Amino acid sequence: MNAPPPEPSLFARAAEHGGRTAVVAPEGTFTYGDLLDASARVASALLDGAADLAGERVAFLAREDKRIDQR
Repeated sequence: MNAPPPEPSLFARAAEHGGRTAVVAPEGTFTYGDLLDASARVASALLDGAADLAGERVAFLAREDKRIDQR
C-alpha cells in the first residue's frame, strides 16, 4: 500500500497564497507574503549569522485584542 504524499510545509503553502489576505488587524491587512517576509526578517535577526539557535528558546508575546477577527 502506498503512503500518501507528505503535506507541503507551512512556508510552502503560505508562498502558494502569497497575495491572499492572511490577517486583518487594527493596524492593517496583511497577506501571506507579508507574513513570510516578516518571519524571514525576524529569523535572520535571531540567528545573527548562526546556522541555528542551538536549542535556545524563543517566545512570542501578544496581547489579546477583541477588535481582531479571530475566525
